[in-house]
Amino acid sequence: MSLRKLLTLFIVLMALGTTSSWASCTRLSSPTVMLDMVVGRVVVPPDLPVGSVILTRDWTMSAPGGASYRCTSGTNRFAAKIVSPGATDLGNKIYSTNVPGIGMRFSRGGATVNIVYPDVFFVPGI
Repeated sequence: MSLRKLLTLFIVLMALGTTSSWASCTRLSSPTVMLDMVVGRVVVPPDLPVGSVILTRDWTMSAPGGASYRCTSGTNRFAAKIVSPGATDLGNKIYSTNVPGIGMRFSRGGATVNIVYPDVFFVPGI
């Protein structure tokens, strides 16, 4: 068999294997959850040490119908991102604000996923 035919066969087999791995997750009907985190007015005491937590706030993330994807094989990778125009990572997952010296850190604590954004988490197939 020629090298060209072997390469063609290899590429076709790789494409078929890749397609089947894409099919292991199915998007369900529940919508993507957008969470608008409005903080409001925050007063910082002038003697607060650098690195102190200024405010902790909880928001409810409603996800009617449960998960947005159903995955049936392997381990599935999900990326949790910060989508905020102009926010830059200052290090240690602390993001810039429009106030010099003040940063924000976003975390999620829940029954199944506990992360500091941005991050990646893995879910086993069901």
